[in-house]
Amino acid sequence: MRFACLLLGFAAAGCGVEVARDLDGAAANEVIVELDRHGIAADKVGGDAGLFRVTVGRGQLAAAAQRLQSAELPRPARPGVQATFGKSSLIPTPLEERARLYAALGSDLERTLELFPAVERARVHLSIDTLSGLADAPPPPSAAIVLRLRPRGEINPDECKRIVAKAAVGLDPARIDLITTRAPAEAAPAAVAPAPGRERSVYLALFALFAVVFLSMGMLWVLRRLQKERSARRANDPRLQPG
Repeated sequence: MRFACLLLGFAAAGCGVEVARDLDGAAANEVIVELDRHGIAADKVGGDAGLFRVTVGRGQLAAAAQRLQSAELPRPARPGVQATFGKSSLIPTPLEERARLYAALGSDLERTLELFPAVERARVHLSIDTLSGLADAPPPPSAAIVLRLRPRGEINPDECKRIVAKAAVGLDPARIDLITTRAPAEAAPAAVAPAPGRERSVYLALFALFAVVFLSMGMLWVLRRLQKERSARRANDPRLQPG
């Protein structure tokens, strides 16, 4: 029985290796979905302060790390308008306020563009009136968008430019540059290797279960054998016979 318990503990301990930690729920789900798309089974484990970590089978650690590095996951935290302006200095200058405003707008626009199914990653850089206090005739506002598309993703460039232009006053879509790159093509499903770490853990758990059943049956047989021998000794002992 003790040996079987040790096997069960070993099987449970060997099925989870951490590949990402200190993630919020959305970021952890994004990592799990990306790994699952490539045939890598992953689990989300809760931690302190509402944060999560993602674990995979030991045999899938290298493949998972390579996949997350290629997809640039987990994504770094990008503060929005509320988070950015919550870190105000004691007496911010108008130039600092404008720069922080457009940096926050850029982060919010990146999250909006990433809602498109074809977009894997987005970067938005705004140049709007941040130096107006240092020049008599500031240049007109402009912006640059860099999109990393999924292998078969397609977008409407004009639609992306309109979204960014409407977020900043005075920004002409004609002054927005859009650059797209494409993620590497995914491997065919038939070429995806199974998860040996998870399979090994399942086999160990099944072996431990069979070991527990076998030991239980053996102990039951021994107890019955002892009981029969005790009954036979009582039957053959004259001292134990009724008077």
